[in-house]
Amino acid sequence: MGRNKRIGVYVNMLNFKLIKLLSANLKEKGVNLTSEQFIVMDILWRNGKMPQSSIAAQMHKDKNSITQFIDSLERKKLVRRCERPTDHRINDIEVTAQGEALHKTTIEVATETMQSIFNGLSDDELDTFERLLQVVNANIDEINSR
Repeated sequence: MGRNKRIGVYVNMLNFKLIKLLSANLKEKGVNLTSEQFIVMDILWRNGKMPQSSIAAQMHKDKNSITQFIDSLERKKLVRRCERPTDHRINDIEVTAQGEALHKTTIEVATETMQSIFNGLSDDELDTFERLLQVVNANIDEINSR
């Protein structure tokens, strides 16, 4: 197997492991969110009320996947859909008080999880890793824009 293929396999494997670890750590702390639901909530915590299409764009997911995440978060009473007064075709998604109550604990769990997986790496190594990920991400964006 060539180096590029091995790296692709490692990246994919790490993604699955990270999702599983974060979900397990959230569950252990009593946070009833999957890792993908956490990402939706994190986007909303950082940006405030926004249209579903913007959430989909930030997550690089299709509209149907995001609809399922929003539906499940709405059933948990963590978000609500708000019809936009200027355009009734657009629903903004906003965090409820119950969703806000999860913010601190959830971010702490995510931060601790990331710190634990980067244990043993120096700041320089992490800076290099981040820079390399940015380059790969930009390459993918360039390929997709063609």
